[in-house]
Amino acid sequence: MRIKRDVSLLILINADNKVLLQHRADNLERYPGYWGFFGGGIEEGETPEEGLVREMFEESGYKVNNQKLLFKKEFEHDNYYGIVHLYVSRYDGKQDFVISTESQAIGWFHFSELKDKKMHEEDYLYLERFNNNPELFNL
Repeated sequence: MRIKRDVSLLILINADNKVLLQHRADNLERYPGYWGFFGGGIEEGETPEEGLVREMFEESGYKVNNQKLLFKKEFEHDNYYGIVHLYVSRYDGKQDFVISTESQAIGWFHFSELKDKKMHEEDYLYLERFNNNPELFNL
C-alpha cells in the first residue's frame, strides 16, 4: 500500500558555508546509517513551515528561523509519495544542538567532503544543486 507523506527538509548553513547534516541512527526504518538533512513528515493540520520548525527542534533542539523555501518537488520512494519542501536557513551561531535518538552524530560539511558519505541520492543532488548556485547562500 502506498502512503502519502509530505515532508519538509532543511539546509542549514553556518558562517563557513558548511551544511549541517545528521548521521541517522542504525535502527531507523528509513535510511538507517545515512547522512542527511534534518526534517521529516508534515503532520495533519501543519503547514510545511510549521512541520519544518517542529521536526528541526525534535531532531536537534534548534529553533530554526528566517527559513526560505528553495523549492517543492513531488517524490516517490518505496511505498511513499508526496511533496518535498526544501528550505534553507543561515545558522544563527547562538544555539547549541542535541543529538536525538534519530541520530548517531551530527556534523558541518563542505560539499566537497560529502563524496564518501552514505547519503540518499536525492539529498546529494539537492546539495549539488545548492552548491552550484552560490547566490542561494545570500540569505
